[in-house]
Amino acid sequence: MTQPAPHQQPLWRRYQEPDDRGLIDDVCDGLRLITEPAGPDDPGQTIALAIVGAEAAEGLAAALDDEWALYMPQQAAVTASALFAQIAAAGAALEKLSDHLDAMAERGEITVPDYDGTGEAERLCTAQSVLGAAGQEAFGAIDARDCDEAVDILATTAYTGPSPGSTHETYIQLAALLDDAKLIPAC
Repeated sequence: MTQPAPHQQPLWRRYQEPDDRGLIDDVCDGLRLITEPAGPDDPGQTIALAIVGAEAAEGLAAALDDEWALYMPQQAAVTASALFAQIAAAGAALEKLSDHLDAMAERGEITVPDYDGTGEAERLCTAQSVLGAAGQEAFGAIDARDCDEAVDILATTAYTGPSPGSTHETYIQLAALLDDAKLIPAC
């Protein structure tokens, strides 16, 4: 499989941190240990990926409750790009999870899911149907062209606020926002 040209990659894959903190790499390094180069090789790692994804999604939703979570439309563009990718990936994962029930049945590990069956077979078919339908719903919830357009609009929206160039400038701007705040140097 060939890699898409850089301009074809989603914005979240092309994003470069504006400073040298490397926070994205620090947060993602543990995840990349599992996902690169061949992906997870046991059920524990697969489950860990699912849980990390859920915790990250919940954390992001909580972070976005704060009006200062993002400062510029370009940051919203990167965030939206990543969220659209999460929706698509979640849809694909749910459909693949549904397929895993068939694989388990073929190996004789579970009863074959069957809607016309009884007991466990019928219950497994219900679960499989819900997984597949939820996966398709996630895919249907987004239109790639609309998502790309929304990200492009955000990425090209002019930012009219003053953007700090250093940590010192950030503190000065923050101090200006606070009533009666004093900036104490060398603290």
